[in-house]
Amino acid sequence: MTTLQVYAHRLGDPNLAPGLKVTIANELRDQVEIFQTLEYPRFLATLIPVFVDILQNGNPVFQSNVPEQKLRNIILEIIYRLPQTEPLKEYAPDLCKMLMHLLKVENEDNAVVCVKIIIDLHRTFRHSLEDQVQPFLDIVQDIFRNMEQTVKDVFDIPSTPAGSATPGINPLLAASPRPNSPAAAELPESPSKPLPKSMFSFKVLTECPIIVVLLFQSHRRYAAENIMKFVPLIFQTLSLQAKPQAEASSAAQARGEVFVGVSPEIKNRSVYNDFIVAQVKTMSFLAYILRSYTAVLRPFQSQIPDFVLRLLRECPPESSATRKELLVATRHILSTDFRSSFVPNIDLLLNEKVLIGTGVTSHDTLRPLAYSMLADLIHHIRSELNPTQLYRTVYIYSRNLHDTTLAPSIQTMCGKLLLNLIDCIIRIPNK
Repeated sequence: MTTLQVYAHRLGDPNLAPGLKVTIANELRDQVEIFQTLEYPRFLATLIPVFVDILQNGNPVFQSNVPEQKLRNIILEIIYRLPQTEPLKEYAPDLCKMLMHLLKVENEDNAVVCVKIIIDLHRTFRHSLEDQVQPFLDIVQDIFRNMEQTVKDVFDIPSTPAGSATPGINPLLAASPRPNSPAAAELPESPSKPLPKSMFSFKVLTECPIIVVLLFQSHRRYAAENIMKFVPLIFQTLSLQAKPQAEASSAAQARGEVFVGVSPEIKNRSVYNDFIVAQVKTMSFLAYILRSYTAVLRPFQSQIPDFVLRLLRECPPESSATRKELLVATRHILSTDFRSSFVPNIDLLLNEKVLIGTGVTSHDTLRPLAYSMLADLIHHIRSELNPTQLYRTVYIYSRNLHDTTLAPSIQTMCGKLLLNLIDCIIRIPNK
């Protein structure tokens, strides 16, 4: 037997222990580049049927360190690393159907890899996979619909104390591993953790908007009808807020303050960060739709500033990349006539803790983007600013003008904005 046939036989052997199959799959993953030459067609013909059999006929596992889970994850990684070339084309339709099935039943970790493979397949073999566009869009819409329940289940139930080894009971998470599972014995330094279901996962939702945009660009006939379905789901998802965050915001408002950051009552900060990232990706998706389908979003225009400002306030200080993406999406929104709906919220945007956040990295890297975005907005609505807002604007941008840590181009932009504000200042009565 050839090396490939040996791998296929051993991985497909029902009597071989899952732990041994994990070792074999790891070895194959490390060598996969070796077979990406003239042997690639034979590699696909020999191993793809075995991979499909394991993934389709095996049951999804919802514990991270169980051997069956490791095996499924490694096989998906191998598929993800396969070159998207002509030999793969004949397998693409069946692979895509299998991956969409897995996307509905798998755990979070495996489903994220599934989505990435689906993106690559659609990008390379779009004509062969056109009949699978709508089924995938339907799955994404179902994930959006599940987000309200997901947020309630993750953030509204009492959490275990920080540092506890096992999280509290969560309906989104599957049962514990089998009593005799070797997971804990294999990796004592990395205890097995429950994995959320794919259809109730912030991480999976985070990956979806980019492929939806890709599909709309590649298959335009699907865009108009599906955007009508996506828009209400987008606004439903953007309206969601973790209960501890809502309570902290209300308490601060009662004191006449603005709450910025993450509530101490958020125990699982990592999951909260995933939630905010998913909402920011959804906001970027909204900004994309706004470019071509303004009329569809017009009824929701007044809601957009509230969502943007809440995300700016509640974005974790350490998540500077997430804040940057939010600022870029906001800049796209402000380049349309939807900017007029931000006028009532200009005071919050002039609050630097809200605009830039309290993180050190955000302060050092995002000020140029944030101030140029705000300057564009103020330039267009300057005639509607009251004296207090004008005073605040002049203070911020004249201070930036003297800030040597900012690039000369940003200082020039500040000078131009101040010049444009002179007429507005002159027209103030009772100076």
